[in-house]
Amino acid sequence: MFSRVVDLAPDSFRGYSNLGGTYVLLGRYPEAVTALNRSAAIRPTVDALSNLATAYFHLRRFDEAANTYKQATELNDGDYVVWGNLADAYRYSGKNRAESITAYRKAIVLAKLMLEVNPQDATVLGDIATYESMLGNRADAMTYLSKAFQLEKKDNPELLFSGALVHNQLGDTDAALRLLAKALEAGFSPDTVAGAPALYNLHSDPVFQGLLKRKESR
Repeated sequence: MFSRVVDLAPDSFRGYSNLGGTYVLLGRYPEAVTALNRSAAIRPTVDALSNLATAYFHLRRFDEAANTYKQATELNDGDYVVWGNLADAYRYSGKNRAESITAYRKAIVLAKLMLEVNPQDATVLGDIATYESMLGNRADAMTYLSKAFQLEKKDNPELLFSGALVHNQLGDTDAALRLLAKALEAGFSPDTVAGAPALYNLHSDPVFQGLLKRKESR
């Protein structure tokens, strides 16, 4: 339907943005890049630029992802998720360690503002835990993660994945693998697990390989 929209209205920035965002959700990243670049060329928006950067990130084009996330923050300085994603892109580009730290700290500040509105938002708590772990702040990361799990009574695949990232970053491999197993069982995307740069260190682990193979076999 979104393809039909842009056929009928080839100058619709929103149509291309929605089409590209859908391609991102489907994991069709090259097609997402084409559609989202078209949207941004017509009218740059935070949604289009953020999704474009995410497509670049999944294609491991980390420098382009960072540059595009940065453009998104210039349009909206207050979205903690975009700042966190920018920090990740800087981190995995391997060139901008200082900028990555600054961006993680900015993401944490903005996320804490969200908690002032709703202190029981488990997703935000889990995201802060992830950012703190990336900064090497074990105590803070575990405090926020524990709060998130206390509030979330059911198996939330996104939160379980965040927990796995936190434990892996802090060197707790066994805990990370246990949470990854639970995330996959709860419906988290195996492709996202396999492609996450934060988990590259686990790729040679037989337990990690077994988790993905078992999920694929189903």
